[in-house]
Amino acid sequence: MGALKNSLVILTVVALSVTIIPLILYSSLIGAGFTQVNSWLVVIAVSEIALWLGRKLKRGEVFLIQVLLPLTISQALLFYNTLYYSYIVWSPFVKEFGFKETAWWFPSTSLLQVKLRTFFQSDYSPIVTIFVLSSLLNVVSGLALGYMGYELLVVREKLDFPMQVAVAEGLSAVVGEDPAKVKMFSISAILGIVYASLATLIPILAMGQVPALLPIFTYDLTLVLEHFMPGAALGVDFNLLTFSSGLVIPLRRAALLLAGSILVYVIGNHLLVVASYWTQSPIGRWMPGSNLFYCIRWSSFNFWTSFNMGVALSAAILPLLVKRETVKEVFFTITRAAKRETGYASRALLVFLGVSAINILVLTVALPNFPIYILAVFMILWPLVSTLVSASSIGSSVYGFNIPYVKEGLIIASRYKGLDVWIYPLTLDPGGAKYTANFKTAVLCGVKPRDYIKFSLLAVSVGIILSLFFTSLLWYMHPIPSWSYPATAYNWQISTYNFLLNISWMSRGEIIRPHIILLGALAGGAAYIVSYFFNKEPLFFSLVAGLSLAPSAALTTFIGSLVSSLLMARVFKEKWGEYVGSVTSGLTAGWGAVSSFASMIAFLQRGTWVLPY
Repeated sequence: MGALKNSLVILTVVALSVTIIPLILYSSLIGAGFTQVNSWLVVIAVSEIALWLGRKLKRGEVFLIQVLLPLTISQALLFYNTLYYSYIVWSPFVKEFGFKETAWWFPSTSLLQVKLRTFFQSDYSPIVTIFVLSSLLNVVSGLALGYMGYELLVVREKLDFPMQVAVAEGLSAVVGEDPAKVKMFSISAILGIVYASLATLIPILAMGQVPALLPIFTYDLTLVLEHFMPGAALGVDFNLLTFSSGLVIPLRRAALLLAGSILVYVIGNHLLVVASYWTQSPIGRWMPGSNLFYCIRWSSFNFWTSFNMGVALSAAILPLLVKRETVKEVFFTITRAAKRETGYASRALLVFLGVSAINILVLTVALPNFPIYILAVFMILWPLVSTLVSASSIGSSVYGFNIPYVKEGLIIASRYKGLDVWIYPLTLDPGGAKYTANFKTAVLCGVKPRDYIKFSLLAVSVGIILSLFFTSLLWYMHPIPSWSYPATAYNWQISTYNFLLNISWMSRGEIIRPHIILLGALAGGAAYIVSYFFNKEPLFFSLVAGLSLAPSAALTTFIGSLVSSLLMARVFKEKWGEYVGSVTSGLTAGWGAVSSFASMIAFLQRGTWVLPY
């Protein structure tokens, strides 16, 4: 990309961020719930404005705007969070829950007693430095892991990444590369707009006086199953985005996605109840009348997190063992990288290891009494495992393999009683799988990986600077917390109590259980070996993705795949393969546009509460 095109992308992202970040910050302070702007709405608007000004954007440019803006905006609440956690550590609830010692990097005075409202003071320098450094290191680590995943899974394994192909085709339609795809994208976007308007916009405009005219909820079937399968969790998502995701997934993979979810949350949960394992748990035990979300959350806490960790270990390690040529190539390029020759994947690995070392060093300084060796192993091993497995799942289906409570499980297993480890911005999974998917889309859109890396680092830096500026400005205008920002006056106290209560409650349980991890590793290893023998590895990773997916989402996704394979493919015949990506992206874009507009309306309605009239 030329310098002029680069400047256009940068200026567009900065201009949009300058507008959106203060809105997100102010919304959080008053409790309006405005947290994001849909990226499809942004790229469509920017593309049309550019066309109106006599310049047609290219697919690579709109891709960069689409992925960089959310990355910049993701830093919006960085300094807000330093204030929030500074408020927590001086809350009277802290002593009530038995936390006595304070970390050296906590502010020495309460937020309510601060007279000089600025981050540029010695009292706030430590916590700000830790939060900012952690945010930067997470992005660098995520990019390094993502590039390794790209080299392994996209370049070498050639996984198809169906959703990323759909996104690239949608962006192609946005810039008008193919008239037929533009037509399908536009029709689908209109359908998405109509559905979202009836489901969300009209109730918001009517301020809740008119109900949703189309369903957008999860229909819970758990209580029905309870009569003959106690513990089983099942439902159906009435959500257009979940349905549209299924359109791009081959039917067999969608079926295995559903099978994985049913094995865990329907059959598995029922067996946990029958065996009296879950009914005797210290916290989150199953009880008659438990709904879908309760069953998913607490069965994961008590069993499936450990089981899925074992599956993840086998699903990450076994492919590298049975494909020795891949491992050999990776370590060979490490040697070349050390000699400053080619070998970008190995350089990414070295960057990740270097960032991990810095993370461990900062963690050691910030938490001197915490048994660091426990986290040190996981901070190196777990991001690699998570990236390989989750990126493989995304490449085979559209869903990653997301395991909850890993961080919480490690903290609880350490028996450490301090509050500082819960405040520290510890991230065990920096999102390498997401970056792998973005690298795939980048290449499809004609953007070189190194350009994507360069722009991503610039975007996160811009986001941090804007977050500092606007948070400082709002804090300077009025104290935080105060009734000038209503959410800080009433929500912060409640959320602080809930935060501490959640820590106290979870600490009574046990999340990580070695014998269950071993069971998961054996089950996952056996399944992978079978899939490798029959050359069906994408089906295995589709099954793995389902193990962490709610059955309601898995069922709706399967219905979408069923409609795509058995209905749309027969109606449009061979053309459907060309159109499905544009249709999926169009539905997502239409839904997202209305959702962003509805969020803005809700923000304006809430914003009038703090006016003096």
